Amino acid sequence: MNRIAFLRSLTAAAVVLAAGAAFAEDAPIKLSRTYKPKAEIRYHADIKASVSGTDVEVAQESREIIQEVKPNGDAVIVHADEGSKMTLNGAVQEQAAGPPVVETRDHVGKLVGYKAPERAQAVFTPEVERLMAVLSSTILTDKSVKAGDTWATELDNPILKGKKATVKGTFVGIETVEGMAYWKVKQHAEAATDTQTGKVVYDYTAWLDPADGHLTRMQGTVTGIPTTFGNMDFALKMKQVPLAVPAGGGTPPPLPAVDPKPAAP
Repeated sequence: MNRIAFLRSLTAAAVVLAAGAAFAEDAPIKLSRTYKPKAEIRYHADIKASVSGTDVEVAQESREIIQEVKPNGDAVIVHADEGSKMTLNGAVQEQAAGPPVVETRDHVGKLVGYKAPERAQAVFTPEVERLMAVLSSTILTDKSVKAGDTWATELDNPILKGKKATVKGTFVGIETVEGMAYWKVKQHAEAATDTQTGKVVYDYTAWLDPADGHLTRMQGTVTGIPTTFGNMDFALKMKQVPLAVPAGGGTPPPLPAVDPKPAAP
């Protein structure tokens, strides 16, 4: 083992031991998310969706890059679709990568800016897409927490102006997965989708990196998403994976050009 690998192993061991001690003592933990300009994370997601009696499975690759960190700590984040495979009625279809989406989020994960491309054959309205962005991030709290503590957040509902989406977070504790310690957080979110009884419900568990508060893996369910074909429900599992490297080495391919100034939510 070379010196750098040895130091990384020591650091990982120290994080696990320290996190385990904090959990055992039930010491308060400050959940926080930090952003580093140009940092990249790649994810693989497996989605099982159902809409109007039709089931579909999707395996998707995506990449996230911190394009800019503003003086107030807000981060401009580019989400790049790297393509997917869709299985419908037993047939597998390759899906080309779509255009990127740009979000601006604050230090606890709230959406404060959003810019998405227009889609020729959109399944979701722009308002529904924005609501999904509002609820898709783990919303942290500025307060220190112990295992079992909860917090609530209200966010603007882009589908119904003047209405709020409600988000409840729970710090489950510190959990070791594959030899690494993570913050385990559960989140429940609801938002009305019409003036009657329609609503979107998000329920998921996220494992966050204590070093920076970013997502390493998650799993959960979403129900009641309005589409042009009826309401959609889906189950999702997502995991951080190594950045892709081209054959022969080198660096991952650059992201497509985007407007660095996302529109307000």
